[in-house]
Amino acid sequence: MFPGGGHFYLGESREGIIYLGSELSLAGAGYYLNSSLEKEPREELNLLYILAIKEHELGIFTAYRNARLDIENQGYPVPFDSSPISELFLSPFRFINLSSPAVFGFALSGIAIAYGEWLVNKPNKGFDQISDVYVMGNRINRNPGFSTYEALLFSISLSAAVGEEAAWRGVVQTEYERIFGRVKGLVAASLMFGLSHMLNPNITNRYWEAGVASVGGIYLGWVYQRDGYRLSKSVAAHFWYNILAGTTAFILDPENNPLGIRVEFNF
Repeated sequence: MFPGGGHFYLGESREGIIYLGSELSLAGAGYYLNSSLEKEPREELNLLYILAIKEHELGIFTAYRNARLDIENQGYPVPFDSSPISELFLSPFRFINLSSPAVFGFALSGIAIAYGEWLVNKPNKGFDQISDVYVMGNRINRNPGFSTYEALLFSISLSAAVGEEAAWRGVVQTEYERIFGRVKGLVAASLMFGLSHMLNPNITNRYWEAGVASVGGIYLGWVYQRDGYRLSKSVAAHFWYNILAGTTAFILDPENNPLGIRVEFNF
Protein backbone atom coordinates (compact mmCIF):
# COMPACT_ATOMS: atom_id res chain seq x y z
CA MET A 1 0.00 0.00 0.00
CA PHE A 2 1.25 3.49 -0.86
CA PRO A 3 2.51 5.42 2.21
CA GLY A 4 -0.45 7.26 3.69
CA GLY A 5 -2.69 5.72 1.04
CA GLY A 6 -5.32 4.47 3.47
CA HIS A 7 -5.74 7.92 4.96
CA PHE A 8 -5.89 9.58 1.55
CA TYR A 9 -8.59 7.07 0.55
CA LEU A 10 -10.61 8.04 3.61
CA GLY A 11 -10.25 11.72 2.79
CA GLU A 12 -7.87 12.31 5.69
CA SER A 13 -5.31 14.38 3.79
CA ARG A 14 -3.50 15.69 6.85
CA GLU A 15 -2.82 12.23 8.25
CA GLY A 16 -1.90 10.94 4.81
CA ILE A 17 0.64 13.71 4.27
CA ILE A 18 2.17 13.08 7.71
CA TYR A 19 2.66 9.37 7.04
CA LEU A 20 3.82 9.94 3.47
CA GLY A 21 6.34 12.57 4.52
CA SER A 22 7.71 10.69 7.52
CA GLU A 23 8.08 7.39 5.68
CA LEU A 24 9.80 8.94 2.67
CA SER A 25 12.07 11.00 4.93
CA LEU A 26 13.13 7.94 6.92
CA ALA A 27 13.66 5.88 3.78
CA GLY A 28 15.67 8.68 2.13
CA ALA A 29 17.86 9.15 5.19
CA GLY A 30 18.29 5.37 5.39
CA TYR A 31 19.52 5.34 1.80
CA TYR A 32 22.33 7.75 2.66
CA LEU A 33 23.08 5.93 5.91
CA ASN A 34 23.42 2.62 4.08
CA SER A 35 26.89 3.44 2.73
CA SER A 36 28.21 3.77 6.29
CA LEU A 37 26.95 0.42 7.52
CA GLU A 38 29.18 -2.59 8.00
CA LYS A 39 28.60 -5.25 5.34
CA GLU A 40 30.94 -8.02 6.54
CA PRO A 41 30.58 -10.66 7.83
CA ARG A 42 26.87 -9.78 7.93
CA GLU A 43 25.15 -6.59 6.96
CA GLU A 44 24.41 -4.26 9.85
CA LEU A 45 20.70 -3.48 10.12
CA ASN A 46 19.66 -0.07 8.85
CA LEU A 47 17.70 1.49 11.71
CA LEU A 48 16.11 4.14 9.51
CA TYR A 49 14.80 1.60 7.00
CA ILE A 50 13.28 -0.38 9.85
CA LEU A 51 11.65 2.71 11.33
CA ALA A 52 10.17 3.52 7.90
CA ILE A 53 8.67 0.03 7.63
CA LYS A 54 7.20 0.18 11.15
CA GLU A 55 5.80 3.65 10.45
CA HIS A 56 4.11 2.18 7.38
CA GLU A 57 2.59 -0.63 9.46
CA LEU A 58 1.32 1.92 11.94
CA GLY A 59 -0.21 3.98 9.13
CA ILE A 60 -2.09 0.92 7.88
CA PHE A 61 -3.44 0.33 11.38
CA THR A 62 -4.59 3.91 11.98
CA ALA A 63 -6.35 4.09 8.60
CA TYR A 64 -7.98 0.71 9.25
CA ARG A 65 -9.11 1.84 12.69
CA ASN A 66 -10.57 5.06 11.33
CA ALA A 67 -12.45 3.11 8.66
CA ARG A 68 -13.90 0.85 11.38
CA LEU A 69 -14.93 3.95 13.29
CA ASP A 70 -16.64 5.41 10.22
CA ILE A 71 -18.89 2.35 9.89
CA GLU A 72 -19.43 2.17 13.66
CA ASN A 73 -17.86 -1.32 13.71
CA GLN A 74 -20.80 -2.86 11.89
CA GLY A 75 -20.16 -6.41 10.69
CA TYR A 76 -17.30 -7.01 13.11
CA PRO A 77 -17.70 -9.44 16.03
CA VAL A 78 -14.87 -7.84 18.03
CA PRO A 79 -14.06 -4.26 19.09
CA PHE A 80 -11.03 -2.31 17.94
CA ASP A 81 -8.41 -0.62 20.08
CA SER A 82 -9.05 3.12 20.10
CA SER A 83 -6.07 3.96 22.33
CA PRO A 84 -3.99 6.96 21.20
CA ILE A 85 -0.80 5.92 19.43
CA SER A 86 1.21 7.63 22.18
CA GLU A 87 -0.36 5.23 24.67
CA LEU A 88 0.81 2.25 22.65
CA PHE A 89 4.39 3.54 22.70
CA LEU A 90 4.22 4.04 26.47
CA SER A 91 2.59 0.69 27.20
CA PRO A 92 5.87 -1.28 27.76
CA PHE A 93 6.74 1.06 30.63
CA ARG A 94 3.44 1.12 32.51
CA PHE A 95 3.42 -0.74 35.81
CA ILE A 96 0.11 -2.45 35.04
CA ASN A 97 1.82 -4.15 32.11
CA LEU A 98 5.24 -4.67 33.70
CA SER A 99 3.60 -6.45 36.63
CA SER A 100 1.50 -8.72 34.43
CA PRO A 101 2.65 -12.38 34.22
CA ALA A 102 1.45 -12.34 30.61
CA VAL A 103 4.09 -9.70 29.88
CA PHE A 104 7.10 -10.61 32.03
CA GLY A 105 6.62 -14.34 31.50
CA PHE A 106 6.84 -13.93 27.74
CA ALA A 107 9.75 -11.51 28.11
CA LEU A 108 11.71 -14.03 30.16
CA SER A 109 11.18 -16.63 27.45
CA GLY A 110 13.36 -14.42 25.26
CA ILE A 111 16.29 -15.11 27.59
CA ALA A 112 15.53 -18.84 27.54
CA ILE A 113 15.39 -19.01 23.75
CA ALA A 114 18.61 -17.01 23.30
CA TYR A 115 20.31 -19.24 25.86
CA GLY A 116 19.04 -22.34 24.10
CA GLU A 117 20.44 -21.10 20.78
CA TRP A 118 23.78 -20.50 22.52
CA LEU A 119 23.81 -24.06 23.85
CA VAL A 120 23.22 -25.40 20.34
CA ASN A 121 25.82 -23.22 18.62
CA LYS A 122 28.42 -23.15 21.43
CA PRO A 123 30.46 -20.18 20.12
CA ASN A 124 34.08 -19.92 21.23
CA LYS A 125 34.06 -16.21 22.05
CA GLY A 126 31.78 -14.26 24.37
CA PHE A 127 31.27 -10.71 25.59
CA ASP A 128 34.35 -10.66 27.86
CA GLN A 129 36.62 -11.28 24.85
CA ILE A 130 35.34 -8.32 22.78
CA SER A 131 37.90 -5.62 22.04
CA ASP A 132 35.93 -3.33 19.71
CA VAL A 133 32.46 -2.87 18.27
CA TYR A 134 31.75 -1.32 14.84
CA VAL A 135 28.56 0.71 14.49
CA MET A 136 27.75 2.66 11.31
CA GLY A 137 31.40 2.55 10.29
CA ASN A 138 32.62 3.80 13.68
CA ARG A 139 34.99 1.79 15.84
CA ILE A 140 34.00 1.87 19.52
CA ASN A 141 35.48 0.19 22.58
CA ARG A 142 33.57 -2.73 24.07
CA ASN A 143 31.57 -1.07 26.87
CA PRO A 144 30.44 2.08 25.01
CA GLY A 145 29.89 -0.17 21.99
CA PHE A 146 27.56 -2.35 24.03
CA SER A 147 25.70 0.77 25.22
CA THR A 148 25.31 1.88 21.59
CA TYR A 149 24.04 -1.57 20.66
CA GLU A 150 21.47 -1.39 23.47
CA ALA A 151 20.31 2.05 22.32
CA LEU A 152 19.78 0.74 18.78
CA LEU A 153 18.08 -2.39 20.12
CA PHE A 154 15.73 -0.23 22.21
CA SER A 155 14.69 1.89 19.20
CA ILE A 156 14.19 -1.11 16.92
CA SER A 157 12.35 -3.11 19.60
CA LEU A 158 9.93 -0.31 20.45
CA SER A 159 9.09 0.50 16.83
CA ALA A 160 8.73 -3.20 16.02
CA ALA A 161 6.54 -3.91 19.03
CA VAL A 162 4.11 -1.09 18.27
CA GLY A 163 4.13 -1.39 14.47
CA GLU A 164 3.92 -5.18 14.29
CA GLU A 165 1.31 -5.56 17.02
CA ALA A 166 -0.81 -2.83 15.45
CA ALA A 167 -0.58 -4.39 11.98
CA TRP A 168 -0.57 -8.12 12.76
CA ARG A 169 -2.85 -8.24 15.76
CA GLY A 170 -4.84 -5.05 15.27
CA VAL A 171 -5.50 -5.55 11.54
CA VAL A 172 -4.58 -9.01 10.20
CA GLN A 173 -5.75 -11.09 13.14
CA THR A 174 -8.95 -9.08 13.50
CA GLU A 175 -9.80 -9.57 9.83
CA TYR A 176 -8.92 -13.26 9.89
CA GLU A 177 -11.11 -13.74 12.97
CA ARG A 178 -13.97 -12.06 11.13
CA ILE A 179 -13.52 -14.46 8.21
CA PHE A 180 -12.46 -17.71 9.90
CA GLY A 181 -13.58 -17.34 13.50
CA ARG A 182 -11.75 -16.70 16.75
CA VAL A 183 -9.46 -19.73 16.91
CA LYS A 184 -8.75 -20.29 13.21
CA GLY A 185 -8.27 -16.57 12.69
CA LEU A 186 -5.72 -16.43 15.49
CA VAL A 187 -3.77 -19.41 14.10
CA ALA A 188 -3.85 -18.18 10.50
CA ALA A 189 -2.66 -14.69 11.42
CA SER A 190 0.10 -16.12 13.64
CA LEU A 191 1.39 -18.41 10.89
CA MET A 192 1.51 -15.48 8.48
CA PHE A 193 3.33 -13.47 11.15
CA GLY A 194 5.86 -16.27 11.49
CA LEU A 195 6.40 -16.60 7.75
CA SER A 196 7.03 -12.86 7.49
CA HIS A 197 10.04 -13.29 9.77
CA MET A 198 11.72 -15.46 7.16
CA LEU A 199 12.35 -12.21 5.28
CA ASN A 200 14.42 -10.77 8.14
CA PRO A 201 18.11 -10.26 7.33
CA ASN A 202 20.88 -11.54 9.61
CA ILE A 203 19.25 -14.81 10.60
CA THR A 204 21.03 -18.12 10.15
CA ASN A 205 18.04 -20.48 10.37
CA ARG A 206 14.95 -19.03 8.72
CA TYR A 207 12.72 -22.01 9.51
CA TRP A 208 13.58 -21.83 13.21
CA GLU A 209 12.94 -18.09 13.18
CA ALA A 210 9.58 -18.58 11.47
CA GLY A 211 8.60 -21.29 13.94
CA VAL A 212 9.50 -19.23 17.00
CA ALA A 213 7.69 -16.19 15.61
CA SER A 214 4.58 -18.25 14.80
CA VAL A 215 4.39 -19.61 18.34
CA GLY A 216 5.06 -16.14 19.69
CA GLY A 217 2.34 -14.76 17.42
CA ILE A 218 -0.18 -17.26 18.78
CA TYR A 219 0.70 -16.22 22.32
CA LEU A 220 0.59 -12.47 21.61
CA GLY A 221 -2.69 -12.91 19.71
CA TRP A 222 -4.14 -14.80 22.66
CA VAL A 223 -3.06 -11.97 25.00
CA TYR A 224 -4.72 -9.51 22.62
CA GLN A 225 -7.94 -11.52 22.73
CA ARG A 226 -7.86 -12.04 26.48
CA ASP A 227 -7.33 -8.33 27.11
CA GLY A 228 -10.51 -7.40 25.25
CA TYR A 229 -8.76 -6.74 21.93
CA ARG A 230 -6.58 -4.03 23.42
CA LEU A 231 -2.98 -3.91 22.22
CA SER A 232 -1.27 -2.59 25.33
CA LYS A 233 -0.13 -5.88 26.89
CA SER A 234 0.83 -7.54 23.62
CA VAL A 235 2.96 -4.49 22.72
CA ALA A 236 4.64 -4.58 26.13
CA ALA A 237 5.29 -8.32 25.96
CA HIS A 238 6.68 -8.03 22.41
CA PHE A 239 8.99 -5.15 23.37
CA TRP A 240 10.50 -6.77 26.45
CA TYR A 241 10.92 -10.10 24.67
CA ASN A 242 12.96 -8.37 21.95
CA ILE A 243 15.04 -6.45 24.50
CA LEU A 244 15.89 -9.45 26.69
CA ALA A 245 16.46 -11.83 23.78
CA GLY A 246 18.62 -9.33 21.90
CA THR A 247 20.69 -8.43 24.96
CA THR A 248 21.22 -12.05 25.96
CA ALA A 249 22.24 -12.97 22.41
CA PHE A 250 24.86 -10.22 22.31
CA ILE A 251 26.36 -11.20 25.66
CA LEU A 252 26.52 -14.93 24.94
CA ASP A 253 27.31 -14.87 21.21
CA PRO A 254 28.23 -11.30 20.19
CA GLU A 255 29.45 -12.30 16.74
CA ASN A 256 25.93 -13.44 15.78
CA ASN A 257 23.95 -10.62 17.38
CA PRO A 258 20.52 -9.92 15.81
CA LEU A 259 21.43 -6.39 14.68
CA GLY A 260 24.36 -7.55 12.58
CA ILE A 261 26.81 -5.35 14.53
CA ARG A 262 30.43 -6.35 13.79
CA VAL A 263 32.65 -7.11 16.75
CA GLU A 264 36.37 -7.83 17.07
CA PHE A 265 37.93 -9.96 19.76
CA ASN A 266 41.15 -9.77 21.75
CA PHE A 267 42.32 -13.15 20.46
